[in-house]
Amino acid sequence: MTQSVQRALRIMEILVANAPRAVLGDIAKAAGLTPSTTYRILQTLVSEGYATGEEGGYYQPGSRILSLAGQMVTSMDYSTYARTAMLELQEHTQETIHFGVLSGDQAHYVDKLEGRRPYRLASVVGMSLQLHCTSIGKAILAHLPEERVDALTTPKRLVAHTRKTITDPARLAQELARIREQGFCIDDEEDREEVRCIGAPVFDHHGHVFGALSVSAPTFQFSLQDAISLAPALIDAARSTSSALGAPEPDSGGMDAGLVESKRHG
Repeated sequence: MTQSVQRALRIMEILVANAPRAVLGDIAKAAGLTPSTTYRILQTLVSEGYATGEEGGYYQPGSRILSLAGQMVTSMDYSTYARTAMLELQEHTQETIHFGVLSGDQAHYVDKLEGRRPYRLASVVGMSLQLHCTSIGKAILAHLPEERVDALTTPKRLVAHTRKTITDPARLAQELARIREQGFCIDDEEDREEVRCIGAPVFDHHGHVFGALSVSAPTFQFSLQDAISLAPALIDAARSTSSALGAPEPDSGGMDAGLVESKRHG
């Protein structure tokens, strides 16, 4: 029984590591198992919702893995890493500040500071975010490895949330390149109409993108120029959060464009 559990856990790890999908033969090879044994384990995982199967022998993580990941994200106290930087950022803006982290092929809010305005944005800790149309999501997406970005930005995945959502992979690739160059990104009503956001990436102790900080507000209160003017303070807050997570200092290459590009191609 112990060996069966170990094999099942190993196969789930392989599914997650090779998301969005992996072929049966590759899974078996990575697990060090025969295809027949791998197939039997995969069928059990499929029946329990931890994997899904497709034609051609392809498999991907199931909804129960994603659900557990989401629950884990919401239960962990990531605010201990970002809250100080968020409070400092609040000295520069009256708008709502969010901290979101990557979880599977989405991001989730893990902390929020309400803006000092009469209105409240309809966002809560634990809420999931699409990567292609939110400021937190695009800040993360811009710093993921190239092959993973390609898998996450197929036409089928780039669902339009508003008339401004970028749904063309080539155009989104240009947007991500601009984000890497300038160090921040704008969600200009791409996820929700009449809401504008600016985001900047946060990195972990390996120098890998971990999440992002963002500032969000209704467009009538938060002009595009307002958002851009806030970029330096937001980038500083994101770097402070990265430092709290043990990320290398920017001047040592930990968050420089050169390191980002090496990670995207290495």
